Amino acid sequence: MTLRRLGARLVHRIDWSSDAGYGGGGEVIPLGVLIFVMGTLMVTNLWAAIDTKMATNGAAREAARVVAESDGGGSEVGKDAAKAALTTQGRDPAELDGPNGYVIDYEPGGAWAPCARATVTVRYPLALINIPIVGAVTGKVVNITSTHSEIVDPYRSRPDDPGALAC
Repeated sequence: MTLRRLGARLVHRIDWSSDAGYGGGGEVIPLGVLIFVMGTLMVTNLWAAIDTKMATNGAAREAARVVAESDGGGSEVGKDAAKAALTTQGRDPAELDGPNGYVIDYEPGGAWAPCARATVTVRYPLALINIPIVGAVTGKVVNITSTHSEIVDPYRSRPDDPGALAC
């Protein structure tokens, strides 16, 4: 840097070819790229969890509607509707075939009956993405769970009970 007097004040001229005063900063670029990549992986994983939750919500809702309009039929009622809802969301419907993938619970009494509350629970596994430093491990699976309940239709005519019940 050179100083030159111009009238009553000093004018500073900067020599742009000089390395004087260079303090660093080149190491910030790889750190910024690392933070960007980790952030992208975390947002991707968050969106996968939200997308899976929306798919299981739809599956549980559709299955509960089928159960509410059905004539009973055991623990597999509505499972086809749940599988169809998952298929439309691009999910593998075979995941519901596990022991806790699809569960129906009736209240009160624990059995299907008109005016009973049918609660359908759908669980779908979601594999976490490996994110360094945060601690998520590849291969670890989290179950995304959704529950929906409906009242079994009391006004639907059935072969064994043609009359309507007042709930």
